[in-house]
Amino acid sequence: MVTADDAESTSIHFDGGRTLAALAAPVLAVVAAVQGQHPPRPPLDPTPRGCARPFRVAVIDMFYPGDYSFGSRRERDQQFQVRDAVDVDGDGVRDPYYHGDIVSFYVNDPAIEIVPYVVGNLTTAKEQIAHHLATIQDQIGRGEPLDAILLAWESSTLIISLDDVIRIEHAAAYKARLRKWRDENDEWRWTYEIVMRLEDIAASGVAVYTIAGNSGERMINIYTLAEGVTAVGAEEGSVDADWSCRNAFVDTLAPAIYHVRRIRGGSDQSSGYDLNEDGIPDVPLERVSSYHGPPGMDSHADTVLWGSSYAVATAVKRHFAQVAAQCAEQAGAR
Repeated sequence: MVTADDAESTSIHFDGGRTLAALAAPVLAVVAAVQGQHPPRPPLDPTPRGCARPFRVAVIDMFYPGDYSFGSRRERDQQFQVRDAVDVDGDGVRDPYYHGDIVSFYVNDPAIEIVPYVVGNLTTAKEQIAHHLATIQDQIGRGEPLDAILLAWESSTLIISLDDVIRIEHAAAYKARLRKWRDENDEWRWTYEIVMRLEDIAASGVAVYTIAGNSGERMINIYTLAEGVTAVGAEEGSVDADWSCRNAFVDTLAPAIYHVRRIRGGSDQSSGYDLNEDGIPDVPLERVSSYHGPPGMDSHADTVLWGSSYAVATAVKRHFAQVAAQCAEQAGAR
């Protein structure tokens, strides 16, 4: 067990939100939680063929391109600001990890192969996501193996823009409304296309996961309207996670708040920062700013990462780890 005996202050990092579009409405509504969610996705069948390889998970997100991708340190620091690079060690200086890098730490498992699809910038992010989904559809059509898609992005609107209280049985009407918004406002064009492509991919048998959203209980992430998509929200209650969207289109919950801890390795253990509270360092010491700072710069902050991006990543990891365990059990029985 890792203790926080060196924690003296707290640095809190939101997962970036990835809120790409919001439709304003004149009135806010207090939305009651509704029971009756998406029909549960059938579990993956751990057949010998499926168990013969790692489960391939496509992560569509922003990823750090590498230290040599920038013309200068100033350019690098500017991009860190624009792309929400995370201050892992809590020393007030951002480290070389973008949203997709951090999300991938929570997905990482020996049973999983992460396939990154890079979103280059926020300005055209939705268009890039739609194009990545089109590419994935083509790859699936050519028989390339893919088990899941993780889209930890949000395109949200006020629930009152769709209904007084969100209901699963009204999903078709909500998507018809979205289609109308697309026809009237080009801002919604890519949101609509993403929803349709997510549905098509899910219908092909690939598990599709997205976030409930980080905009609060009055909002809904439009991507969760896609049929067959599993939307994951914060397991923590509304007192601790009042930012988490909570409505009938949220299918399951997982931990969304994590305390980063420094691991002081011994003779048989490496040193670094543990992001997902499993006692294993995810980020090595030499990849954070305080390691390269002046003597005595070593951070003492308790860094907190929070957001439904971490919840959905945790849910994906848990799911495939469970299937991998079933595979191992079947292999042992043969």
